[in-house]
Amino acid sequence: MAVSADARPSAAGLAADIMLGLNYCPWTLFIRTILALSAISGAAWLTHTISCLLDGRWGFLIAGAIAFPVGVVHGIMIWFGYGV
Repeated sequence: MAVSADARPSAAGLAADIMLGLNYCPWTLFIRTILALSAISGAAWLTHTISCLLDGRWGFLIAGAIAFPVGVVHGIMIWFGYGV
């Protein structure tokens, strides 16, 4: 880690350490992965909900609300152009 004259780490040194993974909490990657998957799942479910509301597919809307993974998979399919 780069240390300046007054023995405090420089911003460039800290950035390099973070990019290299030095002095980093081992749970950080796990926590970031869980947060990213949660955000993606929530956004996909919201896409499913809005799509079903706009298209009037009430049965599919209820199915996605009861079984969360159904809505998530449908939302991701809509993103890639395969959603009905």
